Amino acid sequence: MYEPFARLLEEQGIPPSTFSKFRPWLTAFLSGTLYSTDHGVEAQLGVDQFLQNWIFARGDLTLSYLETMEEQIDMFANLPPAQEQKLFELAVEQSSDLATVIEEVVEAWTTWDETELYRLSFGQRDARTLRRILLDDRNLTWAGRIDGLATQHDSIFVAVGSGHLVGDNNLIEVLTQLGWELQD
Repeated sequence: MYEPFARLLEEQGIPPSTFSKFRPWLTAFLSGTLYSTDHGVEAQLGVDQFLQNWIFARGDLTLSYLETMEEQIDMFANLPPAQEQKLFELAVEQSSDLATVIEEVVEAWTTWDETELYRLSFGQRDARTLRRILLDDRNLTWAGRIDGLATQHDSIFVAVGSGHLVGDNNLIEVLTQLGWELQD
C-alpha cells in the first residue's frame, strides 16, 4: 500500500517522508483530510458542524458529546494491527474516489438504502472486525450514555453518523433493547 499512498501524497505536493513516523490509523485520517481539503470537501460544511453552530447560535441549548476526543484517539490507537492496516488500506483505496464515496453515502442516506449504507460503513466482509470496533462497540457504549442523558433532560436530540444506524447492533436496535420505544 505504500506506493499508492506515496503517489497520493506526491500528487498533493507532500513528501511521503512527512508521514513516515505516523501510525497507519493516523496516516489514514491525515491523508484523507489533506485529500478532502485539496478537492473542495470542507469539514465545516458537515452535518455535525452545522448542528453545533446552530446550537451555539440559539444559546439556550446544552451541547453534549457521546464520547471525548481522548476516547476517540484511544479507540484508534488501540486498534489491533490488522485492523489498523485495513483502515489505512481503505483510506488509500477510497481517497482518489472520495467525492464519489461521499455522493454514494448522501444518496444512500437520502433514500434510506440500509444495504448500501451498511456496505459503505465498513460492511465489506474483510472489514467487519473494523466495523465492530468503530461502530458496533461504540453503539453499545453510546446507548447507555443516551439513556443517562435522557433521564437528566426533558428532551434530547442525538446526531450520529449513518453507519451507526444500520446493520446488527445498530444504535436504534441497542436502544430498543434498553426499552426505548422509537418511532419514525
